[in-house]
Amino acid sequence: MRKYILALIIMLVFVSVNAVAGGSHIQAKNCEIFIDKIESFENTDGGRAFNIFVKTLNFRLDGMIVEVGFRTKAEGQRCDVCRKGWHIEKLVSFWNSSDYWTLTLDLGSDYQKISYSGSFYAKTDRGVYYWFKQQNGDFLFDQELWDSLDKTGVPTQTDSMTPFNPNRCY
Repeated sequence: MRKYILALIIMLVFVSVNAVAGGSHIQAKNCEIFIDKIESFENTDGGRAFNIFVKTLNFRLDGMIVEVGFRTKAEGQRCDVCRKGWHIEKLVSFWNSSDYWTLTLDLGSDYQKISYSGSFYAKTDRGVYYWFKQQNGDFLFDQELWDSLDKTGVPTQTDSMTPFNPNRCY
């Protein structure tokens, strides 16, 4: 029995040290990170875009946030960002907040029609990534979504936005 308990303790210590040293990836299921609001708007040049507002509940994370990002792949016609393949778009702190972040995704104009698929993450100073994505895969930000949104911004706690905030996090 003692050997079993000792082996379990050693395994737990190894897993804990390994998770911090090598970084670990956790699926955010308890509102650690979530999309709070999505705005669609037209640029001054007639292009379409999204402002995406992401909230982090920092007390549920294992350390201080060092980066919030969107791992994405863009597709479209005549699209410079589409040549990047999978890449990271870093979110910016909203008004120097430590728990509210924003990202602007440019969909282009009628002749471009760029779409983005991907997942959001928050990385802590302990090297842990908290990933937020839809239950059935990556989020998709495209012209169809842009057309369906109210241009004043839509909170994701509404029924129509459940795919973007399935746990109705606040």
